[in-house]
Amino acid sequence: MYENGFIRLKEVLKYFNVSESTFRRGMKSGIFPKPIELDMGVKLWRLSDIIEFIENAKNED
Repeated sequence: MYENGFIRLKEVLKYFNVSESTFRRGMKSGIFPKPIELDMGVKLWRLSDIIEFIENAKNED
């Protein structure tokens, strides 16, 4: 995978140790990155946003 690529929710969840419902609640509350919504309801996340989120979380520890 490339850092400048896009991934779907199934792949996003592989980066986090949470269920889909927990991830969705986290997105709604602003904890987790939100997707980009394309035509016809397709939602994708920038891989760079996911990697940046993880790196920032590691630095906060």
